[in-house]
Amino acid sequence: ALVAQGLHQPEAIADADPRLLAQWIGEARAAALKDWARGVLQPVRAAIEVKGQGPALIIDERHPGEIVLDGHPIRLQEKQYRLIRALAAAPGECVPYETLYEAVWGQTVVEGNQMHFQKTQLLRRIASILPERADLIRTVTKRGFRLELRPDQVRIDLRRASSSAA
Repeated sequence: ALVAQGLHQPEAIADADPRLLAQWIGEARAAALKDWARGVLQPVRAAIEVKGQGPALIIDERHPGEIVLDGHPIRLQEKQYRLIRALAAAPGECVPYETLYEAVWGQTVVEGNQMHFQKTQLLRRIASILPERADLIRTVTKRGFRLELRPDQVRIDLRRASSSAA
């Protein structure tokens, strides 16, 4: 029921009327869900408020498999995450296919169409949440892909989540 109402993303949940959520999941769960959504969004919203405009794309290695694009958290499959991570390392530049294959598959040999398939899947996932970003990645014919963002629009946080204390 929440998905049908468009309440399946943290931003929508955080901004939703608690009574709307409560009609499906009860008041206590609605309050807990809103608190969770606000917690997820707080770092992104704080960055936007402090800087006037935050980065369009945030990749935080403490949250592998998830990016934040235009303030919206987006869960990705592993290969899609690796692909956008490799492109984000050189925003606005053509990243050669060889570099992308290495970043996504390492030494594993895959069919040639897999790179374009992963790009298509990644863009579909992004467009399902942000239709206006459906052209975020461009193909540079016979060379590679280009992330259509400027370097100042991308933030990559390489700090990984700490495992147990040594």
